[in-house]
Amino acid sequence: MRILLIAVGTTGDVLPFIALGAELNKRGHSVTINTHDDFEELVRSHKLDFKLIGGSFKELAESKEGKAWLESGDNIIKYMSTAKRLFKPIFSEWVKVDKIIPDYDAVVLHPFSAYGYHTAEKHKIPVVVASLIPWFISGGLEPILVPFVSPVFKSWVNKTLNNLTIKSLWSLFKDLSRTRRKELGLAPTKPDNLWFYLHKIAVPHIHLYSSLVLPEPRDLPRYCFVTGFCFINSLNNYTPPPALVNFLSNGKPPVYIGFGSMTGKDPAQLTNMTVEAVKKTKQRAVLLTGWGGMENPPEDKDILIIDSAPHDWLFPKMKAVIHHGGIGTTAAGLRAGKPTGIVAFFGDQPFWGRRVQSLQVGPKPMVKKDLNVNHLASLIKKVCNNPQYKSNAQQVGEAIRKEQGAKKAADIILHFFDSGKLHKAD
Repeated sequence: MRILLIAVGTTGDVLPFIALGAELNKRGHSVTINTHDDFEELVRSHKLDFKLIGGSFKELAESKEGKAWLESGDNIIKYMSTAKRLFKPIFSEWVKVDKIIPDYDAVVLHPFSAYGYHTAEKHKIPVVVASLIPWFISGGLEPILVPFVSPVFKSWVNKTLNNLTIKSLWSLFKDLSRTRRKELGLAPTKPDNLWFYLHKIAVPHIHLYSSLVLPEPRDLPRYCFVTGFCFINSLNNYTPPPALVNFLSNGKPPVYIGFGSMTGKDPAQLTNMTVEAVKKTKQRAVLLTGWGGMENPPEDKDILIIDSAPHDWLFPKMKAVIHHGGIGTTAAGLRAGKPTGIVAFFGDQPFWGRRVQSLQVGPKPMVKKDLNVNHLASLIKKVCNNPQYKSNAQQVGEAIRKEQGAKKAADIILHFFDSGKLHKAD
């Protein structure tokens, strides 16, 4: 079977699709990953075909406008309004996947590439949506994008808030759906919000996160599945730079600190703040610059700055991990069994920070507006010095390492694809 996986977004969005593609390829299927050029080498290294999709999230994050968006923090109104302005041209690129979909027997869509569904419907090609965050409405699920959650929220409040945030997010781009369906000669969707339409017709949704981290709610829709995290294995394909090897071998295990692209308008300020906080804790640290987000500070014997390193190689060697709470980095830290501190910048990051807290592998997440030298130093100390976090993290890591998320996801996907149906609701 020729299977197309369309993955858009950040590294944390794309890597699980590569892991899933590798598993499907192992089972004898011809797999193509349609993603950004940043990941071409990695895709091909896993013996998967590569197709380029325009609209790079990396370029957006590094732009002046993108950095302003990252500054929106927990202001959901600003987040939504800025997202509409920034993402409309990118979404216009992402919908161009329509050109290659007819060449395949089945398609797996990232939620933000879900506009490819229209072409799949036109050509009667079966579709599964694969998400890194919960894309369903449940009374047992706290709102993902709402920062002011409370554990005492009743079921109907959760459902209402989830409904409103998801509807608002997807409504920003519903005109793209209308236009594309008209071009394809398809009737308008009812409702015209694509997310709600896909759920109405029960398109299968698989969720590539662990039920240990986010338990399945009792009202999980019947066409939604939670598979476990999907990880790629970098251990045999990575040669660490000598400076990193020397640093790790010449002292106690360091703390990992990295915020990916979530550094806003002044990466130099963030870097200096981080270095000063580390010095206050008297810890050693490895700082990852991510997508050029942090800048190199003056040299310090207890702090090493590197551009990148595979998390599955680096994290097991760390004492603890401090990061922005993106789902990919969160999953890697939990898998490595490391105490975790979250500095949530925006979007779904506070949500995953609260899940880390609920597992008792780290303290309450910090939000970006509270980030300063003293608060960051305090967070580092809490994460490093609490023996309960260490013990719980080891147990969580052991459990996650036993999960086989990619295999379970592949089983579910092939179950639906083998029937060759579009899986309309009953």
